[in-house]
Amino acid sequence: DQGKAVLFYQTAMDTVYLNELGIEPLQPELERINQIASLGDLKKYLTESAPLQNRYFFSFGVTPDLNNSNYNAAFMGSGNLGLPERDYYVEEDEHTLYIQDEYKKHIARMLGFLGIEEAEAKAKAEAIFELEKQMAEQQLTKEERRNPIILNNPKSVAEISEMMPAIDWKNHFKEIGAEKADTVIVADLNYLK
Repeated sequence: DQGKAVLFYQTAMDTVYLNELGIEPLQPELERINQIASLGDLKKYLTESAPLQNRYFFSFGVTPDLNNSNYNAAFMGSGNLGLPERDYYVEEDEHTLYIQDEYKKHIARMLGFLGIEEAEAKAKAEAIFELEKQMAEQQLTKEERRNPIILNNPKSVAEISEMMPAIDWKNHFKEIGAEKADTVIVADLNYLK
């Protein structure tokens, strides 16, 4: 096991090799994403990629139950953002605006690696940022996330389905192997509205 850990570390640190690979290791995933042409395709992709811990629009996992730490509970919250947390999207001070601008440049640079022309990459970067900003605005603040009472919202699958009907939650949980989860702790109710 120690040898595996050393090999993993050496592989991850071999930047010359990784630079030679470029985006090649990502190609299968990028092709799957490019095939998304409808809301149904997106739902299917989100379900199929859930075991990889892809948290694009929402997160789901298992954690100690907030009401009884002797048990584990299904836990659901908001999705991941490109910037560390919501304040980077909603604050408008000079330093935060600078970070936002640099982040948009970073997104455009990453899109350039996919062969997208500079002008189009900048426009797409702006759209990506705006989508993330809309998501961030619905998330709890970092102060609110520290309050376990605010995070503790046990909901049935039926209640989650009513709150966010765009996804067939019963099927989603079944497909990811969580069909026995009859109650899910929803950490961020604002996000599901």
